[in-house]
Amino acid sequence: MYKLIGTDGRMYGPVTPEQLRQWIVEGRANTQTLVQPVGSPDWKPLAEFPELMPPPLLSNPLPCTVAPTRTNGFAIASLMLSVLTCCCGPVVWIPGIIFACVALSQINHSGGTQTGKGLAIFGLCLSIAGLLATALWMALAFCQHAWHFTRFGHYGGRYW
Repeated sequence: MYKLIGTDGRMYGPVTPEQLRQWIVEGRANTQTLVQPVGSPDWKPLAEFPELMPPPLLSNPLPCTVAPTRTNGFAIASLMLSVLTCCCGPVVWIPGIIFACVALSQINHSGGTQTGKGLAIFGLCLSIAGLLATALWMALAFCQHAWHFTRFGHYGGRYW
């Protein structure tokens, strides 16, 4: 059994060693707290009573759990749509560009839990290439029609 002087200057006890260890864990006593064994005239700091100190806490950190990485679904969809650009035409390149942009944004903000940045970039490039090819084809078709119209006239007849 022990007596102690608390941080408020009041004397407490007698208390059992188990109760004193609990007070240390709770922060109600520390190594500078003055302690007197019952029947002893001397007050000593708690640090001089190693038998009263609580066992050290385990220093093993909790096992680190790493979130599994997964491929972003929008990146896969973007790549698939951009591949379909060859056979489906301009119907799919706009969604391909949108899906690629959404995928890149989600991957950048995922903190490393999502992958597929290369798929999204490749899908974006193919979709943009499809967009540019379609725009070029339309421009050439318009120019050819305009050239044909100016050369042969409105009714297809020659002017000269």
